[in-house]
Amino acid sequence: MYLLIKQRKFIKNVPVALTVYSLSLFISFWLITKHGSGTYMPLFMPFMLALVYELYKTNSFKNVPLRLVLVLYLIIGVYGMVEIIYKNFSEVYLPVSYERLRNVIPDKKKGLVPLTFFFNEYERHARLLSNENFHFHATKTDSMPGQMAHWAHQNKLDFVLMDYNNNPEDFYPKAGSPALPFYKLTYYDGRFAVYKGQD
Repeated sequence: MYLLIKQRKFIKNVPVALTVYSLSLFISFWLITKHGSGTYMPLFMPFMLALVYELYKTNSFKNVPLRLVLVLYLIIGVYGMVEIIYKNFSEVYLPVSYERLRNVIPDKKKGLVPLTFFFNEYERHARLLSNENFHFHATKTDSMPGQMAHWAHQNKLDFVLMDYNNNPEDFYPKAGSPALPFYKLTYYDGRFAVYKGQD
């Protein structure tokens, strides 16, 4: 931001394609990343760094604190990208993870699931509601898991699927909790938990 302000009169010297693309990235970054922005960082960092480089190269100046901040941002950015890339390559492909859960979630049942569950699994179930459906109706309380369980029961859902690694939610109970109102833990592997309705 400091560089954009200090070098604002030189922005016109930056290649047009980089300017337009950077502006598009900044706008889309602001629109789609209200939280969890680190997930999208590998897409944006190379162009941010190119823009910073072009602005500095156009009219280079000696400013030791700025250089230290830029180096620090570079280190943090590279570390963050490597961490995300490593996480993506070290975890099982998400659709495969959900496919492995098929033997613990009966077909044709209704459930509350993470939004990512809809990929490849949607047609196997009678009705699925995403976590966002519950968030839309939820009121922030000290007992979010209980509120979620009552809401799921009112909506006649047969199971609740939770992903503690990829999609942790504020309404998830403590990992491995044996029961919720109307629901009992039937599967937990350290990442996924499946609660089924009690008859």
